[in-house]
Formats: sequence, structure tokens, C-alpha cells
Amino acid sequence: MEATGKTETVRTFGWYLRKYVADARAKGANPILCSLVPRNNWRDGRVVRQTDDYVAWTRAVAEATRVPFLDLNDAVARHYEERGAAQVERDLFHGDRTHTSPAGAQLTALTVVEQLRALPGHPLASYFATTFSGSQWSTATREEWTTRPSSTSTPSRRTRR
Repeated sequence: MEATGKTETVRTFGWYLRKYVADARAKGANPILCSLVPRNNWRDGRVVRQTDDYVAWTRAVAEATRVPFLDLNDAVARHYEERGAAQVERDLFHGDRTHTSPAGAQLTALTVVEQLRALPGHPLASYFATTFSGSQWSTATREEWTTRPSSTSTPSRRTRR
């Protein structure tokens, strides 16, 4: 990085989270804080949860600012444990223990929706109640919009089970 001669102030992770909450509220938004997701680290058949660092900091800021907190560290870990270490390694990660494959990213996104639906009284809950066709939504059964492989780009619905 090129020196500019200007002083740059770098703050803590918690400071930036609090600023995000304040800025979002100032714009009329309702912020929601999410923890980091777990890495692909296992001990005794369970995913290792990292709860003493950024997860704890995010939870503390959420409590102090009274915003909803989605514990993705634990929720995603539970989904991994349902699948087992071998399947998670094979299907949900790309050669390291941090970066997920597209399937791993999709599972994380679906877990976010699952957690948003579980927030009591949250105004977004009605948007996630059912699939496009009116079926009950879950991380196991969902519908996606895809593009048909043809000369047109007309979207179509596809159900995955």
C-alpha cells in the first residue's frame, strides 16, 4: 500500500459492528447480526465451534444493541453433523477447511433463512413461510429459480428434494 502521509484509524471488530447497527438504524433499517460460520474442523465426531472470539463479540454487540442475533456457527455446525465429516469434506468444502463449495455456500444461505424464520415476531418470517408453489419450506426441500437451457432466458422453477 502506498504511503499517503495521512493517519488511518483502525478500530476493533466490535466497534465496526456497533457502527453498522447505528448506521443501519439511522437509515431506517432493522439490522440483524450473524456469527461467522464454522470451519470444517471436527473432534470426536462433532464440529468444533469457535465461540470465544468473533462469535462471542458478535453476540455481545447484538445483546448490547438489542438486535436479533443468528448463531450460524452453531446452526451450520448442526447441519454438518447431520451429514457427517466425510460427506461434509467431500461435498461442502473446496480443498481447505475454511472455504465452502457452492453446495456449502447454499447450505449456509438456507441456514440463514431457517434462522430468520425462527426469529419470533420478525417481519421477514412471512416471506420464508412457504416455497414458490406453496409447500412448507425447509432446508431439505426447496425450490430454486433456474434459467432454461435454450435460446431464451425465461426463468423456470425447479423443485429439489
